[in-house]
Amino acid sequence: MHTLHPSPLDVTLSALFGSQWHIEWTRGTLWGDSGPKAGVGSYCCRMPKPPLPDAAVEMLTKANPAVMAVVRADGTPITAPTWYLWEDGKIVLNFDASRKRLEHIRANPKVSISVLDEASWYTHITVHGSIELQDDPDLVDIDRISTHYTGNPYPVRDQPRVTGYVTVDAYVGWGKLGT
Repeated sequence: MHTLHPSPLDVTLSALFGSQWHIEWTRGTLWGDSGPKAGVGSYCCRMPKPPLPDAAVEMLTKANPAVMAVVRADGTPITAPTWYLWEDGKIVLNFDASRKRLEHIRANPKVSISVLDEASWYTHITVHGSIELQDDPDLVDIDRISTHYTGNPYPVRDQPRVTGYVTVDAYVGWGKLGT
């Protein structure tokens, strides 16, 4: 199941259950080298594919808290809180061009983003996908994202920015968005 670019989910499951885990898709059970992992039960690994349901899209259009996961070169998953926009079926992110996270993304464009409903964090959605990067020389994208969250353009005007567009490959919802 490991690929040249493992997803943050692959890396996290390997860290939790050992490097020999794999997913049996037909039964939806997490297996290791000696059979089903104790305590895992019937962890279902089939994640729905886009399009997202209307309730998920409605939640993603709001300025909710979000956390992004990427994978470092040594395989360690790292997370960071982030702002985002939902636009044309993609998640739009923006980064300070000097962030180490961009180096990780360029090496492995697979990312995960969890968005939590501000009213009830039990309701949340996690999307997995690939990210494409492009420069934001006029700070147009960071201004749109900042305005979405704060009502104002982004205040730091002297540092280069990079925009990321996440194409959703799969998702899973919890709480009111249960999938």
